Amino acid sequence: MVYITPTRILLGLEEAVKDSRGIRMLKPENLIQVKFRDENFSTFPLECVQQIFLRCCLGGINIAGRQFHEFGGSSSLFREHGSYFYATNDKTAIIRWWQKLGQFKIEAPSKVGARIGQYFTSAMQITMKVRQSNVQVFNDIMSNSKDSKGNFFCFSDGVGTISPDFAAQISRDLQLPYIPSAFQIRYAGHKGMVFIDKEDYRQDKQLFGNGGKYLLCFRKSQQKFVVENNDEYLDFDVVNFSTPTPANLFPVFTAMLDSLAYCGNTRMKLHERLRQLQYQRFLEIIKPLAINAQFIKTLKTLPQYFQISAIEDKFLIEEPFLRSMIEAKAVSNAKLMMSKCQLQFPMSLARAVFGIMDPTGILNHGEIFFKYSEPSSLSTKIVLIQEKVGITKGPIYHAGDIRFLRAVDIPALHHLSDVLVFPSRGFRPHPDEIGGGDLDGDTYIIFWDPDLIPNWEAPPADYTAPSVEHIEKVDLYNLQDKHPHFRVQYAKENNLEQISTCHLAHLVTHQPFHKDCTKIAKKGEIAVNFSKSGLAAEPLEEQEKPGYWPKFMMKSHEPAFTNPHILSDFHERATSFYYLIQNGQNEALKHRKIQDNLKHIQITEFDKDLFLQYKAEKNVSFFWNS
Repeated sequence: MVYITPTRILLGLEEAVKDSRGIRMLKPENLIQVKFRDENFSTFPLECVQQIFLRCCLGGINIAGRQFHEFGGSSSLFREHGSYFYATNDKTAIIRWWQKLGQFKIEAPSKVGARIGQYFTSAMQITMKVRQSNVQVFNDIMSNSKDSKGNFFCFSDGVGTISPDFAAQISRDLQLPYIPSAFQIRYAGHKGMVFIDKEDYRQDKQLFGNGGKYLLCFRKSQQKFVVENNDEYLDFDVVNFSTPTPANLFPVFTAMLDSLAYCGNTRMKLHERLRQLQYQRFLEIIKPLAINAQFIKTLKTLPQYFQISAIEDKFLIEEPFLRSMIEAKAVSNAKLMMSKCQLQFPMSLARAVFGIMDPTGILNHGEIFFKYSEPSSLSTKIVLIQEKVGITKGPIYHAGDIRFLRAVDIPALHHLSDVLVFPSRGFRPHPDEIGGGDLDGDTYIIFWDPDLIPNWEAPPADYTAPSVEHIEKVDLYNLQDKHPHFRVQYAKENNLEQISTCHLAHLVTHQPFHKDCTKIAKKGEIAVNFSKSGLAAEPLEEQEKPGYWPKFMMKSHEPAFTNPHILSDFHERATSFYYLIQNGQNEALKHRKIQDNLKHIQITEFDKDLFLQYKAEKNVSFFWNS
């Protein structure tokens, strides 16, 4: 790891990073990961961005006599103001490497850089390599309706299918006790999701194991660039896979539910249920301090330097050192509740899941299919949801980003669990209604707690992408000169965090339909895609910035207020709970310090004789030395 500050180049220790196709291809010994930081490792100061970024990204850096030039990095690394630099004295060698990676379209520097960055997505390599002749590409499923720019909606945006046999092979490679229903993958120029399609519908008959020759069937929307390799074997990487995952109720989510409940006259019921969930979370934090079984269960979740299972039959809850660890964990959890103002749904009432498309075409608009498994018994206990559900994903800027649909039973989809199946027909894809999402790996939150589902829902927002025709397009030969300038622009103009915090502050005093909220929300839609689209959101106007901030946002340097909003209530309760837990920890620490440990020690006659012998020897030694 190399940190570049306004005045220094700091060499850090080697760090373990997750594998990626780019690292395997270029070899770790030829790469360094560079991050731009201030002297105290905080965000890089804006006044130095242009000079330092351009100097390093255009001219390269020299480390121990080796010259390194910027190669690229994943989208997440770019947002952290970082990149991988490749060891070469010739910058054009990097262009030749890019040409080997694939045929990239002439697009905005941000988009081309993101495509190259696909090779640096952290992923798990599968032992079985795949030829492109074992992959089929199909047309996408489009709507009959159009968006506000006259383009057809895409129901299959980012999702394809995988052979059941190949899915089983991947499961064995990953040493999983079950076969996931869906995988988030990277292969050649393709990205997105693939799911197991066992039924005799559409492309399934062409999949290997069902009479066909293909291991994978992609959609055209999944092919981001073309890779030509004379049908050689290529790496197949798994980024993630479907698994039981808890869902969080974050502040904007809570504020939007509160607004919907207000419009549907169910606010009292919502608030009562939210307080119950918070109280349950308080109990979950306290239980390990009082119940030995919960104590051991929590202990096993912490970093272990000895075998807990070997001593778990003991009454460990009274052991001072181990108890101090669990107390610290409880204080940490309580502080997190206070600072984040966030709750975790019970896993029996909500999940965080990947979305896929219904391959059967049976689901109607307004319907979804969802089955979930229990974390402790993935292959046995499966629960089918058949009721009204709420679905959303972050970030949330509009009340319409929370959709309320009907979960139904489709026998042809029973082999799919822990994934959210959306319909492949209707006026508009439901994922697009939810924050302009798609199916290439977006994580959706599905919840079915009846007390959290209001009687009223807002219409979905229009997420038609704004025009980027005015942004300069580049090929690979110009990318080296143009992309560093975009990096500078992003560092200076990225205001996503500011927009999100201001939006949340307004939601505490206004409904999401208020003109100030909608104006900020529109800017947030643009800002969230800035790193890929190259289109920056307009700066916030002075009247859009709050003069006072909600107390729960904990902006200690700004004037604050509190009000009866449910988030303010959450914060007050969580703060009281945190100080209660913290005081308990402090008192326990004092008690352990003053506790008389000698009462647990038994002195035998042998110990007394040994002490007298030692005392006599010391007296003799003292006599001779004198």
